Amino acid sequence: FEVKYEGNDDDYTQETVYTPQKTIERQTKHWYKHNGNGSYQRIKKLYLDNFLDQTDSLVLSENQKKQAHYIINLGITSKIDYKYQSRKVEIAGDEYDYQQLERIIKDGKDTERYDYEYDSKGNWIVCKIYKIKFARWELTDIKRREIEYRN
Repeated sequence: FEVKYEGNDDDYTQETVYTPQKTIERQTKHWYKHNGNGSYQRIKKLYLDNFLDQTDSLVLSENQKKQAHYIINLGITSKIDYKYQSRKVEIAGDEYDYQQLERIIKDGKDTERYDYEYDSKGNWIVCKIYKIKFARWELTDIKRREIEYRN
């Protein structure tokens, strides 16, 4: 197999995989699209045997937080939304707005929720992740972190 890369070194690349017989087995196209509201999209299209198999479009905010993820696979569309809660956080004596992931919605249904515990500085030290299972929220993961502060 031979792999060939093409693009403009800016916002577009194309990867083509050739068989030993020099026919295209798979082609993947990647590009970035800036939206008018400051967000942008990372788009990937996968072609198998010269047919579009899957389109993957990830919408990111100006600070690179996921906003939405669209996947079209063989004509079936799936959408994932990411919802954030705005919090005030102090960094080196200055206060900033921080967008913290609150929940994930897949195809219009809540599927994941996040619950946080904070230290005295307002930074999360425990993140509990809940997923919907059999119409009930079930704790599926706990992430802990230690933060050491300098005076």
